[in-house]
Amino acid sequence: TQTEGNPLFLTEVVRLLAQEGELTQEATEDRDSWDIRIPEGVREVIGRRLNRLTDRCNETLTIGAVIGREFELRQLTQLVDDMSEDRLLEVLEEGLSARVIEEMPNAVGRYEFTHALIQQTLMAELSTTRRVRLHARIIGVFEELYGDSVDTHAVTLAYHAAEAEAMIGPDKLLQYSIMA
Repeated sequence: TQTEGNPLFLTEVVRLLAQEGELTQEATEDRDSWDIRIPEGVREVIGRRLNRLTDRCNETLTIGAVIGREFELRQLTQLVDDMSEDRLLEVLEEGLSARVIEEMPNAVGRYEFTHALIQQTLMAELSTTRRVRLHARIIGVFEELYGDSVDTHAVTLAYHAAEAEAMIGPDKLLQYSIMA
């Protein structure tokens, strides 16, 4: 699932698991899930693609990555500092041209990373403190954006509250978990 069937990613992940002894019968018998880290070779390939983008594009896509696999222009508008909406669209078009993100069909202003590993690579570049702070900011922006319909986004808000719990405490996590 994490490699989405991409042969390069799949090969590198299997190679890493084999090298780490994770594919032995004993290691696989007790395993409930396969949440794996991105192999260094795959990260390097993705990193090279991302390095071709401007710093501003990478910063914006990193914020998008923390929001989730899918994100919206209106969400980014509130989270990206010092950028007009027109400039933000230019930055997103750079990501579209590089095929790092794609527009969601029939959904104006909605984007998705072309592969989950691109999203994970961008997130891996953030320090824990910065990532936690960004999750906390996302909660505030989502609460403002969704207002009275915040309950329809409770699952997403519970996820961000769980990621930001070290900074904001357990109250929001409890609130949105109950709603979800």
